[in-house]
Amino acid sequence: MDMSDLLSCASKISDSLGDHVKNTGKIEEKIEQKFSKEAVKDIPLPVLKEDLKKTQKQADKMKEKVKKAETEVSGRMSRLEQTLEQSTQEFITQMTKMQKQLDDTQSTVRDLQNMKQNLHTGQTAYDFESYLCTYIYPKGMSATHDQKLTTLMKWLKENEDTPEGREGNRKWKQLTDKHGWKDKTHIPVFFKMLESRLPHAHPTIDYSLPIPENFHTSEEKKYVNDIRKITIELYELVKRNAWSF
Repeated sequence: MDMSDLLSCASKISDSLGDHVKNTGKIEEKIEQKFSKEAVKDIPLPVLKEDLKKTQKQADKMKEKVKKAETEVSGRMSRLEQTLEQSTQEFITQMTKMQKQLDDTQSTVRDLQNMKQNLHTGQTAYDFESYLCTYIYPKGMSATHDQKLTTLMKWLKENEDTPEGREGNRKWKQLTDKHGWKDKTHIPVFFKMLESRLPHAHPTIDYSLPIPENFHTSEEKKYVNDIRKITIELYELVKRNAWSF
C-alpha cells in the first residue's frame, strides 16, 4: 500500500465517522421527539457521539500525517529525480567529451598511418631509382642528379651503341621483361610515388614545438634553439633577397 492508498483510506474513515456522528445526532433527536429527554439520558448516545468525534479527530490527524509524509516522499523523489537528471547530464557530457577524444585519437592514428604509408611509398620510389642507377651504370659512374630515373633513361638511349650502354640496356630489358614494365603506365606512377613523401618529408616547420626527448642535456637543447633562431633569420634574409648565394 502506497501513500495515496493510505491517504484515501484515512479520508474514508474520517468521512465515515463524520456520517456516524451526524446519524447519532439524528437518532438522539428522534428518541427525544418520540419519548422524552429523560429517555435519551438512559441511552448512552451522547457518550457514543463523543467517542465517534474523538475517533474522527484521530482519523483526521492520521490523514494529515499521511499528507505530510506524502509531501516529504514527493520532495525526496523530486530531489532524487533532479540528482538523477544531473548525473545523467554529467554522464552524457563526459561521454561526449570521451567520444571526441576518441575521434581525435582515431583521426590522429589515421593521419599517422597515412603519413607512414606515404613515406614508405615515396622512399620505395627513391630507393628504386637509386638502386637502379647503381645496377645499370658502369662501375665508377654515379648518379648525381635529382632526376635520377629521367637521367638514366636518357643515358641508356644516348649510349645504345657503346659497350657500357649495351650492357645497361640489357640489364634494364631483363628487368622490364621479368616484371612487365611499361614506360607509359609505370613511369607516371613512379613519379606519383616519389611525390607522395614530399608533404611529410618537407613539412611546414613549427619552431615552437618541444625539443625531442633524444636531446637529453640542457646544452643540446640550447644549441637546438640557437639553430632554430639562425634558421629563421636565414629564411628572412633569403626572403628579402638580402643574401646572394
